[in-house]
Amino acid sequence: MIQIIEEYTSLINQYSFNVHSKLVNQAIASINKHSRESISLKDIADELYVSSAHLSRKFKAETNMTITEYIHKIRIDSAIELLKLKRYSLLEISEMVGYINYSHFNKWFKTFTNMSPKQFQLTL
Repeated sequence: MIQIIEEYTSLINQYSFNVHSKLVNQAIASINKHSRESISLKDIADELYVSSAHLSRKFKAETNMTITEYIHKIRIDSAIELLKLKRYSLLEISEMVGYINYSHFNKWFKTFTNMSPKQFQLTL
């Protein structure tokens, strides 16, 4: 399961590096590396030795998403791949992709897919 998430993250990195500035690419790489952990804008900015405000503006301008939205998008995209495997429960998947609270996972899943994880699972 971790290998699948890492392979998916690698594919995202390959795409991202072709269309963004060096700073945004570094932020994306950091997010992908730590997406299953608790990570914040400040954590990423500190890692890249830039201000949070500068990173936030640059990231939003190039990706049309905030860093928080991007973190959740990566997690939900990973969850979708895991759902397709039909091996894990929704709770297991939510934990595997970095959510401590299932209701938080459910909220973000609906944000990106317009359906609950359960509804999505039924479409597979």
